[in-house]
Amino acid sequence: MGTLDRQSLRRYSKTLAFEMISVGTVLLWLLAGVVCTTLIILTGFTIYLYYLHAKYDHLPGPKRDGFFKGNMALVHENRNKRGVTVHQIWAELGQKYSPLFVFWFYHRPVVMITDDQAVKEVLITKKLPRDTFGYSHFSSLFGERMLGCGLLSEVSDEEWQWKRTTLDPAFHRPTLLGMIDSFSTICDSFLERLQTLADGKTEVSMAQELVRINLDMVAKIAYDLDLNATNDPQSPIPTNARIALEGLIQSFRKPFMRFQPSTFGYQAKCREAVRFLRGVAKGVLEKRQEEKNKGDDERNDILSHILKLSERDSRTTIDDMVDHFITFVVGGEETESNHLAYLLTGILSNPEVEERLEAEIDEVLGSRVFVTSEDLNKLKYLDQVIKEALRLHPPQPAITRMTNEVITLGSLHIPAKTSVMVDAYVLHHNTKYWDEPEKFDPDRFAPSNQHKVAHYAYIPFSLGRHTCIGRRFAELETKILIARLLQRFKLKLFPGHDLKEVEHMTLRPKKGVQCTLTLR
Repeated sequence: MGTLDRQSLRRYSKTLAFEMISVGTVLLWLLAGVVCTTLIILTGFTIYLYYLHAKYDHLPGPKRDGFFKGNMALVHENRNKRGVTVHQIWAELGQKYSPLFVFWFYHRPVVMITDDQAVKEVLITKKLPRDTFGYSHFSSLFGERMLGCGLLSEVSDEEWQWKRTTLDPAFHRPTLLGMIDSFSTICDSFLERLQTLADGKTEVSMAQELVRINLDMVAKIAYDLDLNATNDPQSPIPTNARIALEGLIQSFRKPFMRFQPSTFGYQAKCREAVRFLRGVAKGVLEKRQEEKNKGDDERNDILSHILKLSERDSRTTIDDMVDHFITFVVGGEETESNHLAYLLTGILSNPEVEERLEAEIDEVLGSRVFVTSEDLNKLKYLDQVIKEALRLHPPQPAITRMTNEVITLGSLHIPAKTSVMVDAYVLHHNTKYWDEPEKFDPDRFAPSNQHKVAHYAYIPFSLGRHTCIGRRFAELETKILIARLLQRFKLKLFPGHDLKEVEHMTLRPKKGVQCTLTLR
């Protein structure tokens, strides 16, 4: 019995040793396979990069910082050492290279336009299509449908065109002027809240206040929805809108964030916020559709035009219409509130501009609290101030297009399938088109100076058929809000404020416009 046990043990030991050797061999082969695959991929990618570099080396531009890094070391170094944004870096390069230069985002080349006539070629003459790499990023947030196929994220020219044509009438000036009562009513609520803080001592973050009033404006005038974000910033809709928008910003700044386990909890929070917002939007759309079916709805707001999309194309689903609902909320909140913050900072940082503006508002409005369309037409200097704020700080500066074939700009040939970027900040800060471009000078846009403004070098709302659909809405809101605000209050910036930007999805003031308020 003992002999048999020893023999069995020896056989078992041999079998175990053989299996261990076999497992080790398999693991070794697997490791070798992984290494070989990695080397093949790396070699292939290296060859591809050599090909790409050769393909674009005829174009001017800054020297690459490394074979794989492209020009990103330049960006990181200037951000860290000088505290500047990537748009400021490009603006400096734009002074050196004209009509364009190539900039390498690691392995990805982007042709940056720095000349006004090249802008005309890209946006007007050649009508280059949107670059899917940039715009499609808006469609979802961490895997959750967000803007879907709304106007901002739609990359099909054909689809975009019929949607834009259907929605355009909602933003015509006569339509918006018909809603001036609503603009004024919401403004009243905003000013009443500020009056409770107008003791000359309380520090008020006007950037945050402007975000809330802008959200109330968009919700009420576009959708006849009362949010009351001005007085209740912690209510569910404003709260979830902030979470979703911040998530979108973070996903832009950190494209590999969705693969980091440490951020999974944050991503889940953002997805839940998006689901909440889309659920609210769906409920509002369904309720309005039901009223329309009963003949109880005679409104002519943006929501009514969104519903017309399904009438024009029966393939349009409720989710497609929700895309547009969310697009106007998110896009309007981020860009318009940042523009208002820059505008206010520019005014308060320049006493002579503030005094002149107050004098015009007092002359046009007097003691009246209601602003008419005739009043708006008379506020000429306010128009100039708004245009100058948009020049210095275009809220959404980057406009990206794609070449479907080889094109020529100037004497330079741009390969097919190339990303082309027109950056408004670069053009708006170019000494070729503007004297002292860093100076806040509304008189650039005085009637006597209009002939000096290069049409294709001033593009705060883009150009051509893709001009921002909400431009007139933003202009009307801005003029009413700023006129009423400066009519009632004297605002004073806290020391140390300037017009420095911080990069998010758009550009926003770095210090948030901290003020004290007193009644005039």
